[in-house]
Amino acid sequence: MHFPGEFSPGPRWYSNVRYRDDRRRGHFHEEDVFSPGFFRCHLKPSKLASFTAVIGEGAPRASRLVAAAQKHAWEARFAGRVASPLAERLAEGFADFVVADDKHTGILRGLPWHNEWSRNAMMALGGLVTLGEHETARRVLESWVERAEGPLLPRFVDDRGRSGPADVEASLWLFEAAEIYLAHTNNFEWAGGRIRQFMDGVIAAVVEGIEGLCRMGDDGLVYTAGDIRTLSPRESRECAFTEIQALWFNALKVAEGLASVSYTHLRAHET
Repeated sequence: MHFPGEFSPGPRWYSNVRYRDDRRRGHFHEEDVFSPGFFRCHLKPSKLASFTAVIGEGAPRASRLVAAAQKHAWEARFAGRVASPLAERLAEGFADFVVADDKHTGILRGLPWHNEWSRNAMMALGGLVTLGEHETARRVLESWVERAEGPLLPRFVDDRGRSGPADVEASLWLFEAAEIYLAHTNNFEWAGGRIRQFMDGVIAAVVEGIEGLCRMGDDGLVYTAGDIRTLSPRESRECAFTEIQALWFNALKVAEGLASVSYTHLRAHET
């Protein structure tokens, strides 16, 4: 463990902690919380304090990991050119999870039993672009959009290439994945095509609502079917899950940014 300070032990249980907003939204809202103590550090102006903890020996310093990742994100041009031994080890295994045929490119959810799941692919896309696999990342995004049979991404694709049911959360994760890809490539001309149209369709579908999947509440929150989530409350068939709200807000901000870029390009061509 690396930390420029000291740990003050003070084990303590906080029983029956209640989260009123979660209760109002129909979530699990009560739990016991344990604290082993706290870390104390004197912060200095304009200085970064980093904390690293691992299970095992040889904990790397967090500041070095962050600096290496940032450097690699901007400078990498191909898989295998890495900025740290950790990134090199991760890069060696990524090819085992990327699959492709004549039509589509995807990322396996896991080995050996999981196939392609859209939510997991969107979450993993940042790793591809960090390794410099920009073309692969673009094809993954395009493949999932092509597989959509409506305004939302399918949840998964089975062994026979058949798409699963529509998934609200995965469709919102697409915005985050696309933003990461664009931040590394500046390929905004590509973003103005099919991907942009699909994003607009996702936003319209959430606002208008899809029976049995999602609806926009009078409180401005997005309610989704609770029975599709592992930890959803049994007494409610729809919930305003916290992560869905965060993804929805992020989707709106990404769409706003793309609209702004498109307007800037349009004005540039006009002048």
